[in-house]
Amino acid sequence: MTSRILLPLGLLFAGLALTAEPLQYHVPHVAGTIAELGVFSAPAWEKVPALPFRSAGLEHPELTEGGTVKMLWNENTLFLFADMVDSDLVQEEDKDGEHLYRFGDVLEIFIRPAGVRCYWEIYAAPNGRRTSFFYPSRGCRLPSCFTESLMPGYQINVELRGTLNHPADRDQGWRCIAAIPMKELQAKAGKLDFSKPWLMQVARYNYSVYLDNTEFSQIGITVSKSPDYHQFKSWVEVFLDK
Repeated sequence: MTSRILLPLGLLFAGLALTAEPLQYHVPHVAGTIAELGVFSAPAWEKVPALPFRSAGLEHPELTEGGTVKMLWNENTLFLFADMVDSDLVQEEDKDGEHLYRFGDVLEIFIRPAGVRCYWEIYAAPNGRRTSFFYPSRGCRLPSCFTESLMPGYQINVELRGTLNHPADRDQGWRCIAAIPMKELQAKAGKLDFSKPWLMQVARYNYSVYLDNTEFSQIGITVSKSPDYHQFKSWVEVFLDK
């Protein structure tokens, strides 16, 4: 008789997470301004590979409402295009610079350029609100990091497939293009190195009257039982191709 050892599912997932390699994503270089590339119909987006959202916690591995993320870049701007399924579009905060995840749906973009310890946490909400926080390092997320809460020049373009803050109807989703100015990243991180991979995470808070729980998702690998978007080991290695 062959003996077998059965591991609890949670331990099995944990083991897989510990051995998983970071995802890699190559971002095409493209000439163009925000006016040209910050629109959903821009031809440059058509053939760009997409990364899917996945559940951000091993405790709930199945994702109900997914989506995809694409990126483009040039020396002036990092562009990110997110297309998201969302059955109930909601965001109750109508000011920029706030902790938008506390008030409804939000897209979160985390960026750590090559060779530095600092990183950014940048938000886009379906009502057009924006926030950005800068951290000197993961070990130094102090209250002072929240005093400057909107990166100069950061722009978003949002399109809704449904009605905002109206739970009586069922929505389809939303999409967003975020345009992040390279000069503002360089102002904090110093000269940017485009020859080595950056680390990035793109994540969501998804609130809905049609979900049993708020749904947390990300494009990077899932490494923990509960969602934690600040874990570098779950982030994607992003290559800025030329």
